[in-house]
Amino acid sequence: MKILNFTAVEVLPSLLNRSKAQTIELAKTDKPRFTIGQKVKIIWNQRKEYYEFCFGCGKSLEYDLLESIDGLDGIEREKMIKRILPCGHRKIFRNSYFKRVVITKVFRMEIGKIEGKPYLNIFDKEKLGIKVTLSFVDELSKLDGFNSKEQMFKYLDKHYDLSQSKKFWVYRWRWLK
Repeated sequence: MKILNFTAVEVLPSLLNRSKAQTIELAKTDKPRFTIGQKVKIIWNQRKEYYEFCFGCGKSLEYDLLESIDGLDGIEREKMIKRILPCGHRKIFRNSYFKRVVITKVFRMEIGKIEGKPYLNIFDKEKLGIKVTLSFVDELSKLDGFNSKEQMFKYLDKHYDLSQSKKFWVYRWRWLK
C-alpha cells in the first residue's frame, strides 16, 4: 500500500480531526502518483525513527522519555507528558492514529506569482467541471488543512519558490473507518 507522508505542522490539526481531505504535491512527472479508488495510508513524519508525536506541534518523542510514562495513569501520566513534551502540550498520538483513505479525485494545477501576487490554473478544468473562483481557492485551501488561501500560498511559496510557476498534483480523498 502506498503512503502519503505529512510534516507540515500547519495542517496537523486537520489531520488529527480528519477534516483534511486532500493534499497538494509537487508534480515530478506527468503521471499522478495515486489513482481514483486507490487506498493510501496516511503517515505523520515517516522519516523520523520515532512513532509517537505531540498532538499540538507534531514533534517526535524519544523512546527513553516515553518509557518514563509507561504504567502511569490519569493525572500522574498527564503531569509527566507535560514535562517531556517540548511544547508544553499534554497529548500524544501514534502514527497508527491516521489509518487509511481512498482517493476520490485527482487533478493537476499550476501555481505561481505574477507581479508578486499568487495565481493558479487548473488543467482540464472544463473536463473536471471545475470553475476557478475565489470560493474554489478557499475550498482548496480548507480541504488541504490550511486556515486560509493566504496561508496555503505562503506555505507553498516558502517550500517551492513560486516566483517561477510550478505544477502540482491534487489528491482528494475520503477517510476510511
